Amino acid sequence: MTASLVRDDRRSAQIRGLTEVSRALTYAVSFDEVLQLTVHRAADLLAAPATVLLLADDNGVMTIRASLGEVDLGSPHRQGSLVDHLQLALGVTADRFLGVPLVVGGDVMGILAVALPVNRDAAVD
Repeated sequence: MTASLVRDDRRSAQIRGLTEVSRALTYAVSFDEVLQLTVHRAADLLAAPATVLLLADDNGVMTIRASLGEVDLGSPHRQGSLVDHLQLALGVTADRFLGVPLVVGGDVMGILAVALPVNRDAAVD
């Protein structure tokens, strides 16, 4: 199979995946279902063993709103940055951590954190 066909197959699979997400969002009946769907789809797309989504409350305090897999936030008063805290919670080192800020109107309103698989290259192909 030529490289062009492989790229086309991969692109088709990505489009099918996004269409499935869109369809699932259409049938979600609550905000919590949308958040849970988000962590499940992120885990599926990245072959992640654990994913957590935190949102800021009215006081700016981040709290877990959805998660998948082993997530241990432990004490809310751990030392270090939020990223350090999330890496510990997901049980991963910096090279296996992906954090995506959720920005609304220029303000960070949350974060989607993902524990990447040990063999990331296999998950991406």
